[in-house]
Amino acid sequence: MNDIQEALPLFIPIALIHLILLFFAIRDLARRKEKGPVFKGIWGILATGIVVTGPLAYFMWARGEKSWSLKVLEAQQRMQQDAQADRDKNDK
Repeated sequence: MNDIQEALPLFIPIALIHLILLFFAIRDLARRKEKGPVFKGIWGILATGIVVTGPLAYFMWARGEKSWSLKVLEAQQRMQQDAQADRDKNDK
């Protein structure tokens, strides 16, 4: 019983983060009209079955054009283009 009381301060924030991410992942998944029931079913199982990382994986990869991984890639490409433009400007 003492071990549970010691672990509780760590468990509560993780559980809250998981529930918040899960809520938003399931809500987003339910609102997507362009995806079929198989896609929604697989991602629903993954999001609910894997603590914390399930909803994160959904937001990273399953959202298509809205996915975080694509946004990160686009931001990296813009940064590279800006850096190249700055180098070209400094070379002149």
